[in-house]
Amino acid sequence: MSRRMWIFNACFVLLLVICPMLIAVPAKAAYTVTLYSGANTTAPAILYDPGAGHYAVWGNILCLESGRLLQSMHYDSTKAILYYSDDSGTTWASLYEINPSSGAGSLLQRSNGDVWIIYNLVDGALVHLWYRVSSDDGNNWGAAIRVLPGDDSLIAVIHGKPIQLSNGEIFIPAFQYTTEYDGRCLAVKYNFTTETWSKYFAAGDGSPTSGYSEWTAFEGAGGRIVGLLRHDKDIHVMRVYSDDDGVTWSAPTDNYVTDNDPTGYWQTSPEALKVGNFTYMTLWHRRFTAGPDPPECRIVVSTDDGLTWANYTTTVYAELIAGGHGGGASIARIGSGDFIQTFHFNVGTTGKMYQVRYGGMSVDGAVQRHGVVEPWATITTGVGTASGYGGDSLSIYAQCSVTPNTDNWTLIARSLTVFDTSLIPDVATVTEAIFSVYGNVKLDQTGATPDLNIYGTSSTSNITVVNTDYENALAVPFCDVPVTYAGFNIGVPGVANSWILNTDGLAAVDVTGVTRLVIRNANYDASGVAPSWITDKVWYLIPWSADKGPGYKPTLVVSYTLPGPVLTTLAVTDASMGGGTFATLNGNLADLSSSPTVDVWFEWGYDTSYGNTSLAQNTLLPGDFSTDISGFDPNEDIVYRFVGRSEDGTTAYGAPVTFRIQDGAATAYRLLYGVGLVVIASAILIGVFLTLRAGGPVAGLIAAIIGLLAFTIAEIWLRSLW
Repeated sequence: MSRRMWIFNACFVLLLVICPMLIAVPAKAAYTVTLYSGANTTAPAILYDPGAGHYAVWGNILCLESGRLLQSMHYDSTKAILYYSDDSGTTWASLYEINPSSGAGSLLQRSNGDVWIIYNLVDGALVHLWYRVSSDDGNNWGAAIRVLPGDDSLIAVIHGKPIQLSNGEIFIPAFQYTTEYDGRCLAVKYNFTTETWSKYFAAGDGSPTSGYSEWTAFEGAGGRIVGLLRHDKDIHVMRVYSDDDGVTWSAPTDNYVTDNDPTGYWQTSPEALKVGNFTYMTLWHRRFTAGPDPPECRIVVSTDDGLTWANYTTTVYAELIAGGHGGGASIARIGSGDFIQTFHFNVGTTGKMYQVRYGGMSVDGAVQRHGVVEPWATITTGVGTASGYGGDSLSIYAQCSVTPNTDNWTLIARSLTVFDTSLIPDVATVTEAIFSVYGNVKLDQTGATPDLNIYGTSSTSNITVVNTDYENALAVPFCDVPVTYAGFNIGVPGVANSWILNTDGLAAVDVTGVTRLVIRNANYDASGVAPSWITDKVWYLIPWSADKGPGYKPTLVVSYTLPGPVLTTLAVTDASMGGGTFATLNGNLADLSSSPTVDVWFEWGYDTSYGNTSLAQNTLLPGDFSTDISGFDPNEDIVYRFVGRSEDGTTAYGAPVTFRIQDGAATAYRLLYGVGLVVIASAILIGVFLTLRAGGPVAGLIAAIIGLLAFTIAEIWLRSLW
């Protein structure tokens, strides 16, 4: 049936809307990351030396998405200076300065890539916060913009690093004070939807004994904002939290009490860094009463959002001149998983900025049961007696005892490697993982031909290898093919020995924390089958450890995919006719997955080839989105879908939805159109007939042409009523 015949048909199909599927099936992008076990710690090195008689103090270090490092500093209490490194901190150069500034400037990179520097500016007796924005990794900066315009209270930020909350808001841990001990901690926020600043009190009442000043914050589980506060009256770091996006806060509690004589230490300038399930805090820790300890700038780690802490680094910087004063500890994590810690240290009238590099949440080392004479079944299931030995080598080792017996053993060794797999996005699906070590040496005096495989562990080690890592080794293999004794490669560095993780191994890759892999003998140790025994003989396979250095480190190469945005195509609204066809297409973006921003748009047409695309909208937050379409044929089904694309190009599609305009108003317009055409056509035909009778063929032909033009004009006019 033709379209025009439908026009004259008085019976119409009712409105048809096909409900969308709630979950879109996105295309996935594939990625690979190479991780290394073990930690490399460097000695403190000077990041910036302003010269004798000058200070470069406070500030933050920030690692950008591009890998560039930025370090802000306060120079001689007059201006903020910004240095950068494009080689992971090996070399630094000047990038930008803000003059005047009464602070170093605190750094933030938003999810859209913009970099903010927030700094203090003295205004008479007051101090106000200002910020500038760079869209090119700090090469160029926009004009200064006032934070909290119209607020004339004293507000400052000396060290607190801003964060972006999961709801998209900017959060600044600021403070105010007039004397040394009357400080109040302020939660300052910016909402991009309302384009407004707000301020809330997090701790301190402004009394002479309040004692709060610099603080840091991070977003923990369930959206809880946790604050860690410098408290000069009680000496310790205090903890507060907010469950309503920073509006109201808990009472401060004593949080981090250092070991050995906590009342004799001064803890200052905390800064937190959230990495997966781990929270790292760096701070200065020094004795302010008489005592032998020099100052140190330590890092502590928490797995319960700052309720409890364990030492991550306890390096005492003895090479720094005794009697100096340190502060401004800051921490960043670079792409390799390593941490870079920066701090200033002042001696007399000179203050320099230092940096130290630490390995990330990775470690490796050997564990053993030794000093016993036991049957194989006993020594392999006993508890560990030593750990962390071996220097630049791991160890998989077995030693027969000297006691004349067919099954007496005096040593079994295994090795643990820990990889920081939190570098992988939380929403990733791991598709493949390959573990590799480089061989140092091997020996088999018993003819047992021991082989090697990798296994899991029930240990929670992520800082050091401990004795219990021996008995916590599991016996379910993470690879289906062990490396044989003959196939174990050795050399300098030689060819890597590799294991492809099976299903159990892939399931053990923890993208929110660390992945722990045990290397142990497979055909005897893990299986529980005693090997051949020869008095006082040994067999071993010795891989290099991370301490051997680059080119020898145990590696874990992980391949994974990322989901696209989670999309839903919603039902059409405002579908109508009147001066033309019109409809509003709707969609919902529930989750950006791992992408900082997402481009969303609609595709629509008369079938699933679509053919029409709306303008894309870029968003950094989930929500509902709409677009208007018009000028489509009301007698045809319209098919549309909601589309989103992540920054990495991963595209997701909402399920298609179909609609057709068939409301009462449309019916009336169609009836008017049909009746109008019939009346006009009839009048034209009658006119042509009468003209033909009265004037002959020529007059009839002219009348027919005029009638056809009139009919066309009438049809166009009637269609415009749609």
